[in-house]
Amino acid sequence: GKGYSAVEIIWQTGARWLPTYLWRDPTWFVWDRATGRQLHLLDMANPIEGIPLDPMKWILHVPRIKSGLAARSGLARLVAVAYMCK
Repeated sequence: GKGYSAVEIIWQTGARWLPTYLWRDPTWFVWDRATGRQLHLLDMANPIEGIPLDPMKWILHVPRIKSGLAARSGLARLVAVAYMCK
C-alpha cells in the first residue's frame, strides 16, 4: 500500500561472505522532506527526518506506476480516495 518495498541485506562475514535478506515493514521508513525522492530509515536519534540508508545494505523496489513523487504512488492513497467518493 505504501508504493515501495525495502529488503535489508545482512552480511555474514568470515571465510565466505553470505548475505541474508530480511524484508522490513514500510512503516520503518519516511521520504526525505527536502526532495521527497530519497527514502530514510526512522531512528531513535532522528525520529522525524530519519537517517539515510547505508549503501550496499538495502534493496529497494519503487515501481513507477504513476509519474511524480514516489510517495504518491502507493495504492493506499488511491483506495482511500475511492472509498471517500463511494
